[in-house]
Amino acid sequence: KGDNRTVAASMASLAIARLLLGRNAEAEPLFTQALEMNQRLYKGDHMDVASNLSNLARAHQALGKTDEARQAFDEAVAMLRRLSPEGSPLLARVLWRSATARVDNGDAAAALPELEAAVTMAEKLLPPEHPQLKEYHETLAKCKEALAEQGKVNAKGDGE
Repeated sequence: KGDNRTVAASMASLAIARLLLGRNAEAEPLFTQALEMNQRLYKGDHMDVASNLSNLARAHQALGKTDEARQAFDEAVAMLRRLSPEGSPLLARVLWRSATARVDNGDAAAALPELEAAVTMAEKLLPPEHPQLKEYHETLAKCKEALAEQGKVNAKGDGE
């Protein structure tokens, strides 16, 4: 079928550029094509496939396709955990992205374990001044605030 690693990487790069420009509907099919090509090129688990899954999840999320985003994030996290049982900066990033999507969709309780895992992993693997650490800590604080707010609403009953 003419599959080529360079072509797949180029499609993924073009899709990322479109995603960053907010052209999400254009990014999604490019991510899908890059993913499918990499799945044909790499049988089984591979970092490029996991990265494609994560990026496709981002496009789904941006388009409001929550279920599709959740499935792609879950597949990417599972694959990265198999590929890097001790953790990796990429796994921490995908956990953070997945958790951020959960928080944004009002599911802070499900996001909390992913965020805690991302922070713990990143603190072990990244230098203390790395900008992603600040980002992860801020998202964790946001998640905990959301959970605290939910607790206040639930404790008072019906939000009164």
